[in-house]
Amino acid sequence: MPQSRSKKLDQKDEFHLIASQQQLIQSEKLASIGMIAAGVAHEINNPLGYVQSNLETLKIYQDKMLQFVGEVRTLVADLGKEGTNATSTRLHGVQVLLNDPDFNFVLKDQSILAEECLIGVCRISETIRSLKVFTNVSTETTQETDIHECIEAALRVAANELKYKCEVVKEFGVVPKMITDTGALLQVLMSLLINAAHAIEKRGRIVIRTSLEKKFVRVAIADNGVGISDENLKELFKPFFTTKPKGQGTGLGLSSSRAILEKLGGEILVDSFLGRGSTFTVLIPERQRP
Repeated sequence: MPQSRSKKLDQKDEFHLIASQQQLIQSEKLASIGMIAAGVAHEINNPLGYVQSNLETLKIYQDKMLQFVGEVRTLVADLGKEGTNATSTRLHGVQVLLNDPDFNFVLKDQSILAEECLIGVCRISETIRSLKVFTNVSTETTQETDIHECIEAALRVAANELKYKCEVVKEFGVVPKMITDTGALLQVLMSLLINAAHAIEKRGRIVIRTSLEKKFVRVAIADNGVGISDENLKELFKPFFTTKPKGQGTGLGLSSSRAILEKLGGEILVDSFLGRGSTFTVLIPERQRP
């Protein structure tokens, strides 16, 4: 009887531990969303601005094209009437439009503007799609995941944190697609990328390398930032531990990342020297353990 009671208590403690772990992961996700919201808004607003400007210009171009089409239609109608004196006048009007440098510029530029609009809309769509994957509350959904697409998505979401101070170098190897939780993995990668950017004081470099090690996909994110002291390395994965100034970090990023990777059957490793940068290595199994 005492053994049975002890077993029930252990199960209860394990349930509370898992629940607490899930709450920490969700808290870090919400904190990350708040931190990157302004950056994502900037990433969306930038292409949206030139898409709007291009569309306004295209509207002006359309008016010019409609004027030309109107002249051509009238000319065609006049040509159908024998002995019309207005034919030569209409023909002259069409020739003037065709020889107008502004009109010829419109013909060339409108296709360029339309292409830029498509590129801008695609950028907005990709950013929103990446953000939707990241904000997906489900942590139980596994699917076929391309690690390189996941990295690109993390880079898009965290773009505003990176592009003004980091040169991002991608050294991708040949790796298979995985069966894993894409949203959870995206959260880990984005957290590590933002940490790497914050470790760089002015202008630096982040190198992302991928490879296959046995049945694990390996992702190494290296920065040439300030590095981590031996003392702080011991505390690095503890919840709420942070070396960032007050108000700039929750201290949950690395602890929740490790919890996520452990749940996926993987692990996270760190190699760092003070003043020489850090490398965080993520190992994810090709197929998530049941």
